[in-house]
This record gives sequence, C-alpha cells and structure tokens, in this order.
Amino acid sequence: MIDSPLSYSIAKRLPNLITQKNKLGQLPCHFGAFHNNLDLTKFSPQQGALQDTRGFTPLHIAAELGNQNHIKSMLDSIEEKNVFNAFALHWALKNDEKNSIKRVNKLIFSKALLQSANSVQMKTKNAIGMTPKDWMEATCSNTEIDFIIFK
Repeated sequence: MIDSPLSYSIAKRLPNLITQKNKLGQLPCHFGAFHNNLDLTKFSPQQGALQDTRGFTPLHIAAELGNQNHIKSMLDSIEEKNVFNAFALHWALKNDEKNSIKRVNKLIFSKALLQSANSVQMKTKNAIGMTPKDWMEATCSNTEIDFIIFK
C-alpha cells in the first residue's frame, strides 16, 4: 500500500506522473481502482477523459472487481460507457465470482452503484445485447437480487 504523504510528495515533485499513461492508456488512478488503493485513485487528472484504450474508466475497473471503496471517489464517471457500450453497472451486476468474499463485495458494490445510477442504465444494452438487469438475472441468485434491489 502506498503511504499517502509519500504519494503526495512524489506527485508534487513529479506532477507529470499523474497524467502519464502506460501502453494501455491507463493512469495511476486505473491502477488504484484495480488494486483497491484509494491513495492512487486520488491522482486522477482534473481534466480529460479517464478511459483507457479499452474504454474502461477507473469506475468500470472497480465495478468489475467489486472494489467498493472507490464508488464515492469515482461517481463523476458513472454515466460513461466503455467501448462495449457498457456502464460500470453492467460490470458490477455481471457477478460470476466464485470466491465468496469477492462475490459479496461485488453485490455490495452493485447495490451502491444502482442507488446512484439512473434508471436508463438498467435498460441499456451493451455490445452483445445484455442489459445490467440481464447480467444480474443470469449471474445472481434470487436472494442476491433481492439484496441488490430492495433497500
């Protein structure tokens, strides 16, 4: 885990690191979302698209992995779709996790994301014709669906 004061010190001395992308167009904030590291997600550029070359924002990545710590810090990209015409909600509700802890994290992430998303997102088809609702019904049990949908 990166120590926050050290991270800030490095970013202050080398501000170009915040906007430096790797070969996949990913920024430090993408790695923060992938590794569930909130220190790195703080280092997102103030302007410009946060999509990598696959069209994934840090929120898409966090949604796919169920890294729920990132919802509040990334809600500004909740309306962005990736190159597959999928919202983060698609990735969160596609819950094919076998690991029970990851599965529960994804359910909690899905519930929180659904509370922030607009109703159009549940009906939006991705590139293969699946809506978030379709993914939820295909990959979640009735008990899990009840947990996600009901308050």
